[in-house]
Amino acid sequence: AFAAHGVKNAADYGLKILEEYYKEENRSERLMLLLMSCIVEELCRREPVSTHKAREKSAEIMSYIRKNCTGEMNAGELEKVFHYHRNHINRLVKEASGMSLKTYILKARLEAAQRLSEETDMTLTEIAVAVGFYDASHFLKTCRRFGVAIKRR
Repeated sequence: AFAAHGVKNAADYGLKILEEYYKEENRSERLMLLLMSCIVEELCRREPVSTHKAREKSAEIMSYIRKNCTGEMNAGELEKVFHYHRNHINRLVKEASGMSLKTYILKARLEAAQRLSEETDMTLTEIAVAVGFYDASHFLKTCRRFGVAIKRR
């Protein structure tokens, strides 16, 4: 879009407009165009999650979820721990795992439940509560929905 004006980006375009701004009498229209161009570029600029830093942060968040999924775990809790907005955390997890944050947390809980069912003699109700579900019925429905087999005791 800026190539049509003989520049590479909004910053160069802004400089060009400012130069013209001081030469012309129609300053308010030019200034408005400059501001609009800068705002549009800033709104369109979004750091891709594929950057090294973002991949590291995604891995850190996902590791934290897997290690702590048995406790209170939701976007609000992660927001407090990582000091990112919940939408940004959701985007990081979604782009790294292909799942929404809610689904990723559920899967982590179900994997923990599967390990508990194989490694302990806990009942289904005990396992359900241990991994963050409030009742065994909801736990079993979620297991079926995700195709997770839990050994019954």
